Parts: sequence; C-alpha cells; structure tokens
Amino acid sequence: MKKSCKFCGRAHPAGAACSSRPKAGGGRANTRIRSFRNSYAWQRKRAEIQGRDHYMCRACIQEGRITYTGLGVHHIEPLSERFDLRLSDSNLISLCDGHHKAAGNGDLSRRSLADIVKQDIPPRASILSKKPVRQHPL
Repeated sequence: MKKSCKFCGRAHPAGAACSSRPKAGGGRANTRIRSFRNSYAWQRKRAEIQGRDHYMCRACIQEGRITYTGLGVHHIEPLSERFDLRLSDSNLISLCDGHHKAAGNGDLSRRSLADIVKQDIPPRASILSKKPVRQHPL
C-alpha cells in the first residue's frame, strides 16, 4: 500500500524513507542557532525591528503595496554564515511570508534587501494613505 508523503507530496510504499525528509540532528551550529531563536534577546530585537519597520513588509513598501500580516524578521546574512550579525539592525528586515520565502530561496538578493534597510522609511501617515493589501500575491 502506498501513502502520501508530507515532505515531497508523492506517494511512497508504506514505511519507505523519502529522500526529501529532513535529516535528524543538525550538529552544534544548528543547536546554537536554535538556542538563539528561543532567546529573550532575539524576541526583543525582533519586536524592535518590526516596530522600526512600522509592522509592515519593507519589500512590499518598495513595490508600492502595504502588507502587515504574516510578518517575520529576516536575517539578510544567514545565521549559519554570519552569526556575529545576529542582532545587527542593518542585517535585519521585516518581510511578509511571500517575500521571506523569496529571500530564503535567493529570489531577492541580499544586496537589494540591504539597500532597502539603508533607505529611510516614509512617514507613517504617507504609508497608511495607500490602500492596504492583506495577502501578498507571491
């Protein structure tokens, strides 16, 4: 009997291992990153960055849209490569789910995200005068 795989979406014989299944463990670096993501320092910094970005996706603002749901704070330089920049304001940006996935996949370049962070955010009143968009089309 075959079962649907939650990792790849294909059907495999019952009990078969899927090659798309994440590997267990992760090593010392992943433990350090996981520990950091659960830390009080990260929770505070994440809230601070979202406040700085007016609780809106900075990439959507660049595109002339306003998205304020499904926000996360993205590390422009990944923690696995630059753990020393984990709490650096210039390495953090608020992104909606769609842009966060695009940034993680490399569809949004690190340079473009860093440039967005360097730009001043328009005054809140001018941002809010635009029509809000709840869901990102990505």
